[in-house]
Amino acid sequence: MSSLLCSAILSAAPAFAQDTADEVIVTGSLIPRSTNLQATSPVTEIGAADFEARGVLRVEDIINTLPQAFGAQGSNLANGATGTSSINLRGLGATRNLVLINGKRMPYGSLNTAAADVNMIPSALVKKVDILTGGASATYGSDAVSGVANFIMDKEFEGARLDTNFSFYQHNNNNSEIQDILSGFAADNPSQYTVPNGGTTDGESLDITGIVGGKFAEDRGHITAYAGYQKTKPIQQADRDYSQCALSTRNDGEDFTCAGSSTNQFANILDVTGGYTIPGIVNPDARTQGIWSRVNPDNGEFRARDFTTDTFNFNPFNNYQRPNERYTFGTFVEYEAAPNLNLYSELMFMENSTNSQIAPSGVFGLGVNGSAGGVNCDNPFLSAQQVEYLCGEIADGAIDRYRFNDPADPDNPNNGLYTDAAGNILPDQDNPDTFVARFDGNPDQAALAADGVAPVLILRRNVEGGNRNNDITHTTFRGLVGAKGDLSGTPLSYDVSASYSSVRRAEVYNNDLSITNISRALNVVNAGGVPTCAVNADAISSNDDANCVPYDIFSGAAPDQAAIDYIRQPLLRSGKTTQTVINGTLTGTFGDNVAMPWAESPIGFAAGVEYRLDTLDSNPDANFQSGDGAGQGGPTNPIEGEQDVYDVFAEMYVPLIEGRPGAEVLALDLGYRRSHYSNNTTDSYKVAGEWAPTNDIRFRGGYQRAVRAANIFELFAAQSIGLFDLTAGENDLFDPCSGPSPQATAAQCANTGVTPDQYGTIADNPAGQFNNFTGGNPDLAPEKANTFTVGFTATPSMIEGLTVSLDYFDIKVDDFIDTVSENQALNSCLETGAEFFCSLINRGTGGTLWANNTGFITATNINTGYTQHERSGPVGQLRLWCRWCG
Repeated sequence: MSSLLCSAILSAAPAFAQDTADEVIVTGSLIPRSTNLQATSPVTEIGAADFEARGVLRVEDIINTLPQAFGAQGSNLANGATGTSSINLRGLGATRNLVLINGKRMPYGSLNTAAADVNMIPSALVKKVDILTGGASATYGSDAVSGVANFIMDKEFEGARLDTNFSFYQHNNNNSEIQDILSGFAADNPSQYTVPNGGTTDGESLDITGIVGGKFAEDRGHITAYAGYQKTKPIQQADRDYSQCALSTRNDGEDFTCAGSSTNQFANILDVTGGYTIPGIVNPDARTQGIWSRVNPDNGEFRARDFTTDTFNFNPFNNYQRPNERYTFGTFVEYEAAPNLNLYSELMFMENSTNSQIAPSGVFGLGVNGSAGGVNCDNPFLSAQQVEYLCGEIADGAIDRYRFNDPADPDNPNNGLYTDAAGNILPDQDNPDTFVARFDGNPDQAALAADGVAPVLILRRNVEGGNRNNDITHTTFRGLVGAKGDLSGTPLSYDVSASYSSVRRAEVYNNDLSITNISRALNVVNAGGVPTCAVNADAISSNDDANCVPYDIFSGAAPDQAAIDYIRQPLLRSGKTTQTVINGTLTGTFGDNVAMPWAESPIGFAAGVEYRLDTLDSNPDANFQSGDGAGQGGPTNPIEGEQDVYDVFAEMYVPLIEGRPGAEVLALDLGYRRSHYSNNTTDSYKVAGEWAPTNDIRFRGGYQRAVRAANIFELFAAQSIGLFDLTAGENDLFDPCSGPSPQATAAQCANTGVTPDQYGTIADNPAGQFNNFTGGNPDLAPEKANTFTVGFTATPSMIEGLTVSLDYFDIKVDDFIDTVSENQALNSCLETGAEFFCSLINRGTGGTLWANNTGFITATNINTGYTQHERSGPVGQLRLWCRWCG
């Protein structure tokens, strides 16, 4: 990744200036400096005044206004939300930047993300935030690849203060382009699409923070304490014109359109077996038969599915802003126990509850045989038309055609092509008018027995059962104690600290459905004239389920509420993650006499050791683990693991020239860290420098080798089925091998596992969601990043308070820990047939990658190679801040 950053800041005093009588720790170095304008890595500062001016309730909101910040977990996510808020610098992922509080590392954010949760940081107490660009592993250890966000808290607050913020959103629904699209869909499918009009006000948030602080013990100690409460109301995507539907593209990406799900409020029947044809869909004049049908609720019969009017719009159900309620409190204490012994502590607590809401769950490609599907022909809820439609006979010559077959040469390219009765290959293989029916005196497909099972999949949205929603509560504690001071009679200082953090997560996933109970409730038979669950009507008493209530989704009548209650089940998960860090650092100089000949300042250094232990224990319940949740896409497996590391590190700041013409400052900044993990060892280092020809301008640049060891999730996450999105192609279908006229050729699709009989018959998923197979890899090697930065800062003396900076950076990450993206795997297999990519594609029943868990694309963690993103043009931000205006 290469980029150019430019900023200009005007303030009453330089934005980065500190009291020159004091030495401060600069973000990006452990060696005290007189001002962080001397940092050799680019650092952007956000001050307390910026938080106040913007009225920010969430710290991630102001970080995301910076050009170096990209989207990450936050309150705006519903589907896939972790319930946390994280920071993603440079778009390399939230786990590749480090988040600090007062220079100390934050713990894992939750049971399913290693990225720190910045929800626990009280915005009212933030003194400043330093955003460092580039690697900083030599200073802070693993994870500081793309940068560092260091939240400096106001530990010297005096007095008492009550901060109250209230905010809301107001939107005018007047996007004419989007409203034109919605109007067309609303005309064709009014039950699913509406056109929001007028203005809306919603998403109200209230934040109250109380802060007290003062000295004690005859001014030898100081304490700052805070307590906060925040409550936020939700925003629904239904209330915004631009989010009322899931936007997709058509016409090869030229135009926007609305996408939707194939699982709507009616019972849909999908034939993907390849060995069975639904009799009711057969058209003897067509080359292929349809594969979709749905219930007509007006007469209790099956009819062909209409993909314009039968699409389910899932967007309106989703949160645009999740509701949350948060309690925080904490203390920062410093106490001078002796002339050279200062004790300090940081105690922070947060309880944050949020609810993530998405569209209702449903019967997603299931049946009486679970994920294998199936409708039993003797189901009493089926009408006579539906029984014949699903289980009846297909007449001789209705679907059978003459095909070429050379038993002596199975690789003959003509095998499978249509022929006439004499065996001559038809010239137009795509024209059904030229097909020759094959009559052999037998039905093309025999009727199923009265108690037979039609091997089809059922898809129906549980609109009566309410939205899926995930109640998530995080209870986070962070405690740090330490001692620091000077070593009497020496130019040395020490800092020893120990911290312990724990994050407990409890979640209840509501309104999902049980695959097991769906299967039982769909398998209904007539017992003495009463529709009865088959498990309770057979002769086997051991499989009885007294709670089973027949689930009628075929007659057109609304399902029995008791049946809905039976198939509905909550999913539970709890657990915690902990972090222990013990650190000892010695800083100072080698003495006033140890300096370079042309420099006034002595050589500064920092050296130390650190131990860090991260643990994770995630415990989903049996329903989560079994994958019995119909709307989960697969099982949620337990994770238990720990990772510890021993670090030794050192830094040196070497002034080479000071106070000379053309060189007010010329200095080197060096650093090295060696990290010992249980299964590998890493080295990180930096070589940087600065040159100030005058006091008004300073040039800086450097090289850093940063590292990131795989976290517990990447190492130990159990492998399971999940969901991902494909991009629509030129034919507006998502799977290139789907539909009657696939975008990819038969040969290309064969690379992915499509058989000749499946080609042209594979069902696409209108929602664009497909299955992937994901999980951890204990053999992952650490990532290694090479970071180059160069730039300058200028503080022209003729313009008081102005600071201008310009920086260029380039980050290349080797052994990048990621998955081979599902889109890349599929497209590369189609185009090249390469075994590596094609081995990741597993076509399921009927050739689909989504209809049930038999089809998926493998996307487990590996060291993929390297990533380096090139950009052209300015991507920075030019800002002129006036802190004293007015």
